[in-house]
Amino acid sequence: MRKLIRSAVVLVLAIVAAGIAFWYYVDVIAKTGIEKGATYALGVPTTVHKADVGLWGGTLLIENLTVGNPEGFKTPHLLAVKRSDLGVVTNTLFGDTIEVNRFELDGLDLHIEQKPGTSNVSTVLDHIKAKAGDPSEPGEAEEEGAGGKKVKVDRIVVRNVTAHVQVLPIGGDATTLNIEVPEIILEDVTSDNAEGIAVAELTRRILPAILTAVIKKGRGTIPDMDLDRLAADVGETTRALGEQARGLVEQVGKDAGGLLDKVFKGGEEGKGGLGDTLKDVFEKKDGKGGEKEGGGLLEGILKPKEQEGEGGEKKEGGGLLEGILKPKEKQGEEKEGGLLDGILNK
Repeated sequence: MRKLIRSAVVLVLAIVAAGIAFWYYVDVIAKTGIEKGATYALGVPTTVHKADVGLWGGTLLIENLTVGNPEGFKTPHLLAVKRSDLGVVTNTLFGDTIEVNRFELDGLDLHIEQKPGTSNVSTVLDHIKAKAGDPSEPGEAEEEGAGGKKVKVDRIVVRNVTAHVQVLPIGGDATTLNIEVPEIILEDVTSDNAEGIAVAELTRRILPAILTAVIKKGRGTIPDMDLDRLAADVGETTRALGEQARGLVEQVGKDAGGLLDKVFKGGEEGKGGLGDTLKDVFEKKDGKGGEKEGGGLLEGILKPKEQEGEGGEKKEGGGLLEGILKPKEKQGEEKEGGLLDGILNK
C-alpha cells in the first residue's frame, strides 16, 4: 500500500514539475517556433524580440518581429511588424493544432528595394515558389517550423502598413516612395484544411496578400513598370501556392479596376514589367550553346565591341558613346576629339 501511495505521489510530482517547466518555457517555445517557421517559409533570417503567452487568458503577444533582407540588399529589413496580438483557444496549446480566434498585426514596415532585374521582394517570392513546388516540403515544414505545430485561423486583420518602395535601382530617399495602407482584412485563411496548416505555410499565404494591398494603394503613385513587375511576381507566387492563397489575394485586390488581371495574367508568359526591362538593358543573353553572348541595350551603347581589323586580327571598338566621348584618329594625323570634344573645345 505504501509503495502504491509513493508511486502516486511521484507521478503527481512529475506532472507538477512538467507543468511548471512548460509554464516557464512556453514563451521561449512560442518565440522559437515563430522564428523557425517564418525563416523556413521566407528563406531569410526572422527574429522575434519577445513572445508572451498568456495561458489563463488564451493570448499570444508578439513584439517586434523582423524579417531580414536577402543577401546583397541594404535596406534595414524586408518586413518588420511592431506588434502581433493573437487570441487562442487555451486547451489547443497542448495539441497538434492551435486554434486562433483573433489574429491582429499592427505597424508593418515594408521595404521594397530594387536592383537591376530583381528586388528583395522578388528574391523572397522566388524562394516561396521553389518551396511550394518541393515534394519534400510538408515533412520539412513540420520539422523546421514550430516543431510540427499547426494553426487554424479564420480571420486576420493587418493595420498600419507602410511600404517604402524604391522606384529606381540606385537607392536613397530621393528615389523612394512611401505608401500607407490603413487596414487589410483576410477571411477564411486556413478554411481549406480542417487540421490547420504549418506556421511556414501561413506566413507564405499572408505575404502575397499584403503585397497586393500595397500594389492597389500605390496605383497612380508608383510607376506602372514597378507595379507590373511586383504584380507579376505576386501572381506567379500565388499560383504556386494554390487556390487558398489566390483567394486571399482576390479579397484584397477586388474593386481595384483590373488589378487582379495584372496579378494573375501579367506573369503568365514570364513578362514582369520593370524587371524584364532592366534585364534587357543590363543582362547578357543566352547563345545557341547556352553560353552568354551579346549584352543588353546598354552594352551596345557603353561597352566596347570586338571588330575585325585589316589583317583579320580582333580589336575592340567602342559603343555608341565612344563616338561621342572618345578621341578619334584620322589617317596620318594626331588624335582629335569626339563629338563633344569638338563642341566644348573650340
